[in-house]
Amino acid sequence: MGEHVFIGVPVYRGEAYLTETLESIRDQTHRDFSVLISIDGPDPVCEAICTKFLTDPRFALVVQPDRLGWVGNINWLMARAEGDFWCYHQQDDLTHPEYLSRLVAHLAVHPQAALAYSDLVPFGRIEGTFSQPPPVIGATAFLRQMAMLHGQYAAYAFRGLTRIGA
Repeated sequence: MGEHVFIGVPVYRGEAYLTETLESIRDQTHRDFSVLISIDGPDPVCEAICTKFLTDPRFALVVQPDRLGWVGNINWLMARAEGDFWCYHQQDDLTHPEYLSRLVAHLAVHPQAALAYSDLVPFGRIEGTFSQPPPVIGATAFLRQMAMLHGQYAAYAFRGLTRIGA
């Protein structure tokens, strides 16, 4: 099995943290990834920020001609995912340099798992900690899905690494 990660970054008026976010993606220790940034409608400020990262061949940028909205933009990105894994990356999230390496390694050890995710630590307007989801390793697929649906754990699973084949 390969280890290519397709990272989708939807952007809308995201200039405040966009440089730091894209740097945290670029600096991952897992190097086999591609990034598609989709700016949701013309935005010269965000486009200028993103263009600086296009010297790295793993990064690509699309500026949507019309506003798709968050759901439309994320669906557009997911429809273009290719490789082994899909990773959604919010325009203002920062990831540890070993984020992808650790999740890819976990999925290699657990080939039956459809996704892997990590803890989240908020900063900025949200203070404190998020409730951490219960461990689901070893549970049946049905029980894992029900736990995630019932608990709605701050979108942990959505922010994780998902097997594209799943």
